[in-house]
Amino acid sequence: MPDCILHYGFPKTGSTAIQRALSEHLADPRFVYSHFQDPIHDHGNHSRAMATAFSDRPEEYHTHVAEGLSAEMLLQERSTLLGRLDEEITALAGRTFLLSNESLSFLRAKGLQRLRRFLEDRHLAPRPVGYVRPLRENFEGLFIERLKHRQGSLDDFFAGRAIGPRAQIATLDRVFGRENVRLWKYHRHSFPDRCVVADFCLRLGIDRPPIVDREANRSLSLPAVRFLFAYRHSFPASPPGRRTIEQNASLIAALGEIDGPRFRFHPLLLEPVIREQGIHLDWLEARVGATLRDRMDDDGGPSIRSEEDLLDFSRESLDWLARRTGCAAGSLTGKDPRAVADAVDRLREIAVAERVAAERKAAGLLARLGHRSRKLLGHFGRRSP
Repeated sequence: MPDCILHYGFPKTGSTAIQRALSEHLADPRFVYSHFQDPIHDHGNHSRAMATAFSDRPEEYHTHVAEGLSAEMLLQERSTLLGRLDEEITALAGRTFLLSNESLSFLRAKGLQRLRRFLEDRHLAPRPVGYVRPLRENFEGLFIERLKHRQGSLDDFFAGRAIGPRAQIATLDRVFGRENVRLWKYHRHSFPDRCVVADFCLRLGIDRPPIVDREANRSLSLPAVRFLFAYRHSFPASPPGRRTIEQNASLIAALGEIDGPRFRFHPLLLEPVIREQGIHLDWLEARVGATLRDRMDDDGGPSIRSEEDLLDFSRESLDWLARRTGCAAGSLTGKDPRAVADAVDRLREIAVAERVAAERKAAGLLARLGHRSRKLLGHFGRRSP
């Protein structure tokens, strides 16, 4: 049977770069990247579509919750998505099919079993593949991703937090067979050209796409994370809906402009977790076949030991925030978390306005180009004999 590569994208393992490169620039005729998702402009991330198509409770998926979608509203979309997927598989003609999602933990065993049956019934052999980050980087990436969407304390984050994606990988092993699940360590310095897309393609025998966005989903800097932490703790969650999602995305993009050191947890903050769950880390390292304890003793440079550290804003970052939001010079020098949160909220409003203005400008340009094209066509039509 032809293979279906199921790329499971754990947080901060280059999933966005892989998805964009293969969905937009794949040129190897032996492979087909799926475009069954809806909307189709999600840059090749199949997470939402796979949650809709294969989960028992798609209405509980975080994007659907944010948009206020009910089970009844998603039922028709599921039928449409499965129909599109069926059409793509029918047209494969022996080529390898590529799917990529980041909703593995949401699908759980039943959803994954449903996905496996769907593919095997259509004579495709599912082959899950993915990367795992070293422990310290994994925790740091997970905290940032959580903070992007909701508030939370450090204590809440670490309470009961499993070391790495052991549960998800064990579920993959049970559903698809351990021999079919491939797991690689995410280590940029070992990748060709330090590029995860190049490494992914090399491992799977895919001709490397000519265009790769190395900055896709770039991590927020330490100053940006501090601002976002202050904002989440001062402002209540907005009501669900597409508008909230778009405004949050605009804010995150604006915070991404702030340069600064990388966000890092201090080793002392991770010691209790490792002490309590060391057996899980041993299992994960044995499964990956490599150490995941990189830089666990590195306490150099700025790092976070407590929530007080998360509110220790640098003078340079406060000056940047004041300039970006038009605050009076020196108005944020007192490092008052509430004043910073208010400024970040102002940044959100500015970022949204900038996005709307850019979209209107682009729409106006397209309208003018369309008008000019129609005029040219009319001119040539009049000159025709």
